[in-house]
Amino acid sequence: MAVASPIRVSMGGSNLHTSRLNRMSTTSSTPAPARVRSNRVHTPLTLCAATTAALAAVLTLSACSSNDGSADASSVADAAVTASPSSSSSTPAAAAAVAPCAAHNLVGTIEQVQGATGSTIIDVSLRNDGPSCTVAGFPGVSLIDVDGSQIGAAADREPASATPQSLTLATGDAASFSVRSTNALAFDPKECNTIDSTALKVYPPGDTEWVTLPLTVATCGNEQIHTLFTGMVR
Repeated sequence: MAVASPIRVSMGGSNLHTSRLNRMSTTSSTPAPARVRSNRVHTPLTLCAATTAALAAVLTLSACSSNDGSADASSVADAAVTASPSSSSSTPAAAAAVAPCAAHNLVGTIEQVQGATGSTIIDVSLRNDGPSCTVAGFPGVSLIDVDGSQIGAAADREPASATPQSLTLATGDAASFSVRSTNALAFDPKECNTIDSTALKVYPPGDTEWVTLPLTVATCGNEQIHTLFTGMVR
């Protein structure tokens, strides 16, 4: 508010009154700065309350973070404990030994029949059509007639002192061996009792089942005369 010539106010004690008017005029003309300064003032009580609230917020966040971390760790531990039995249970299966080859899983084939001096050599293969298996040593071999009866003596091992070698046959793999049949005509007919075979009977090493392979060869019916010999599987 504008004040014109305050010094000339005509009243008793003009100097004192004029001074008071000047102070009032000056104070009323600048109200904004005083209000602005008052908004910036914080009492100790206000600061204390704000600090307390901030600390409470920090503690709350810390507690939440701690709880979340514990839950995560517990979940991971549970998962690890749950997974452990399955891995241990697979160990016995992995360590299981491969079983010997069984006749019902083998397919026998006569690969070749060839003459030698005084003998006939028969090459035989045994193909594995089952799961992986092992075979080692000598097969059991004999000649049979049309009725399936054995003719003469079973095959002798040749050489008998050979050390067996174990073979693992995966599905589709084959092992082989050779059979030697001595010419029956080399013996006295009365002692030999010559008979023609109709098949070769083969027991895989260590098995009590057999496979039969068609084969016609002259042999001796007399079991005292040994005309048949077999080698090891290879």
